[in-house]
Amino acid sequence: MKYIIGLDMGITSVGFATMMLDEKDEPCRILRMGSRIFEAAENPKDGSSLAAPRRENRSMRRRLRRKRHRKERIRALIINNGIMTATQIDEIYESKNQLTDIYQIRSEALDRCLNTEEFVRLLIHLSQRRGFKSNRKADTQEKNSEAGKLLSAVSANHQLMEEKGYRTIGEMLYKDEKFAGYKRNKADDYSNTFARSEYEDEIKAIFRSQRELGNPYTTDKLMEDYLAIYLSQRSFDEGPGGNSPYGGNQIEKMIGKCTLEENEKRAAKATYSFEYFNLLTKINSIKSISDGEKRALSDSERQAIIQLAFSKNAINYASLRKTLHMTDSERFNISYSQSDKTTDEIEKKTKFAYLTAFHTFKKAYGNAFVDWPTEKKNHLAYALTAYRNDSSIIYGYVGPVSSGFRVLVTKTRRRKN
Repeated sequence: MKYIIGLDMGITSVGFATMMLDEKDEPCRILRMGSRIFEAAENPKDGSSLAAPRRENRSMRRRLRRKRHRKERIRALIINNGIMTATQIDEIYESKNQLTDIYQIRSEALDRCLNTEEFVRLLIHLSQRRGFKSNRKADTQEKNSEAGKLLSAVSANHQLMEEKGYRTIGEMLYKDEKFAGYKRNKADDYSNTFARSEYEDEIKAIFRSQRELGNPYTTDKLMEDYLAIYLSQRSFDEGPGGNSPYGGNQIEKMIGKCTLEENEKRAAKATYSFEYFNLLTKINSIKSISDGEKRALSDSERQAIIQLAFSKNAINYASLRKTLHMTDSERFNISYSQSDKTTDEIEKKTKFAYLTAFHTFKKAYGNAFVDWPTEKKNHLAYALTAYRNDSSIIYGYVGPVSSGFRVLVTKTRRRKN
């Protein structure tokens, strides 16, 4: 006896049905059906993952560890450049000392020469405040996410700084009434967020002003070394450094082997070859049903659907019916079980989209993308899948390339792929 098993897997249940097959390998009788229900692995109050608290705590530990390490490297830089000794730095922060407001020093650093103690305090203070830098271009389109809220605050503060003519973040934090109450973010309040690039601009402005005002330590070499530590950040798609077993590109490590070509990796979903294969597979599975009889599509009907899929991305089964010139009595092999919906409504609701990445690339690059060789299309799709920032996409995988190709890659990343 031949049979097939169908599974409907959800987050709280798995439904199954075992169907007997006739001599034509078509389902003819239900042998067994049912479901297994279990609790969802999520918080019942808000639907969040049960692992979320552990993940958030781990992220906090990592942030604190990285900040501490950055501060240690800044202290070593100060010591190695002969600005102060380790003992002298520790003495600055002894509880008996009355220290000037560091935000006042940040503001005045643009107009007067700082003494050695003030300059060292400023370097250490700034190393602990780097501002916000998004890892994903798509964050700009997700207004309700945490990253979206942070970016909104960054934009508002940048506009305020330009409107009131503040030269740096430090000057605005010290002088503007908006920040008189507090200068750091609070829980669920991201209004005091600034871009990392603006902090970088402030550091350069302070070094430039101090150099002009006669500070002997503000050399170009010290500024370059300071910024190298200040801006250092491992790429989002890389694991830890050193000899860690989790080092390297974590996305590439998760790519499995092809089940047919054991020496080849599986293709990315966005590659042209996979999308085209997936489209053909789906088209070959479409059946036309009329008076209880099923038939496969003809070659000309298949070609018509292929042309439709390449012409536009927003396709549903109503579009396929129109393209195939089907009669009202014909049906597709899809579910029409919704009793409150008409056939036309069901077919309009049932999507048929199998070249999503192709149309995204076409929108970014124009019609020229259509004429690209398949290998080049696959190459680009893999780079954008396996890497998560522009520099690693361009240099980590593609290698040294022309500026024109860099522009195309950057343009595509901005279109949320």
